[in-house]
Amino acid sequence: MKQNKTPYDRGGADRYYGQPFNPHYVVDSVTVTDLTPEQIAEYRKGWNDEADVKNLRANPYVEISRKIFLGV
Repeated sequence: MKQNKTPYDRGGADRYYGQPFNPHYVVDSVTVTDLTPEQIAEYRKGWNDEADVKNLRANPYVEISRKIFLGV
């Protein structure tokens, strides 16, 4: 079983892209959500270590999508 994205990787990516805190990781293109306490701690560390946050509002396509799909 090849692990593509660790809980740490996913935590950092989720924070960067403005996703909610949702501990998980990916193995062979399958998202795993049943984590051990240690894996949840690893996800949290990745989440907390991520200092950057992507500015999605700077992308006009994101703004258009938000207006179309969310009515915002």
